[in-house]
Amino acid sequence: MKVTHLIYDDGVIAVAMIASDESAAANQLFHIGVRWLAPKSYRKDGVEVATTNVMDGETDWFLLPHTLGVGVAKALIERKAAEAKDFDGVAFSRMMTWLVKSEDVFDGMCY
Repeated sequence: MKVTHLIYDDGVIAVAMIASDESAAANQLFHIGVRWLAPKSYRKDGVEVATTNVMDGETDWFLLPHTLGVGVAKALIERKAAEAKDFDGVAFSRMMTWLVKSEDVFDGMCY
């Protein structure tokens, strides 16, 4: 499994285009993957408080089925259109090209 394009990272979750191997990447056979990032401790009243994430601290990539991954990608398009931060511009453009070529998003759609 190879993360080819890290599209979004807000410090809590990350979303990427992932290929199973170099051949899949060369043939543009991608999956959308999601992972929770390592939880960060914080200080409260001078005491460090450990935290965990909703996955009990797990941070491995979780590959989504294609149709669900497209739904996540479309949600990212909406966030980007609303001027949300935390996007890698090159990776986002690559995702858009992939979605248009796979006919999951049409070039004339208004996002």
